[in-house]
Amino acid sequence: MIGMDELLELTLFIIVIFGFLILINERLGTSHRHLHGIIRDSVRSHWGLQEFLRLPRSQRKIGKWFMFSEQTVYSMGHKFTGRFDQAVLHWGKSPILDLMIERKFPVSHLPMKRRDEDLFQAALYSLALMESGVSCSSSRLVVIYCLQNQAKRCLKRTRGLECFKCGAGRVFHEPFSQRTVLSTLERLDEVWYNGRRPIPDPSFDKCMRCQFSRNGSCQYTLA
Repeated sequence: MIGMDELLELTLFIIVIFGFLILINERLGTSHRHLHGIIRDSVRSHWGLQEFLRLPRSQRKIGKWFMFSEQTVYSMGHKFTGRFDQAVLHWGKSPILDLMIERKFPVSHLPMKRRDEDLFQAALYSLALMESGVSCSSSRLVVIYCLQNQAKRCLKRTRGLECFKCGAGRVFHEPFSQRTVLSTLERLDEVWYNGRRPIPDPSFDKCMRCQFSRNGSCQYTLA
């Protein structure tokens, strides 16, 4: 039999846990809504990205969000170039990156969690912008998964502005971390430039996308 004291303690414990879960859910929901608000209130920039970054002070619209799509960025320090899907920037004392958005369009199955390589890709674009003088201290990386057929209909109609509210796809986001992306680049440089063999990390999901896999099997583990 559970005594009154033990029952009271158990009840209080359940209340605390329940309140904690509600708080986490509200914070996540607020962040989600905030990011959707940035995208919704952004305007499509009539400047190219490089032109935007070189705007004279008299032409800078402080605090206004601008959406850029399919722009090329370069990293001279790490020797890579890439073309991001979408990014939202605004002017403060310097150009500020709010969101770096990477879109992926699976054919038939949506991933249950974001893929590390997709987040890393968005982080690389952000790192390149940092080298161009863009502030990324408050930037968030956004990875959006949507099935191809669904995406074709949505992107034509909404420019992808409603992805944060749409239940057809999956949206993941987290803060940009310069330290994390540099650490990953350091490990990859050992493979690319120093000849170290990759460490096998086989899984069905990873092997299906890996150029070195064969029938879903890691060829490095077979060596």
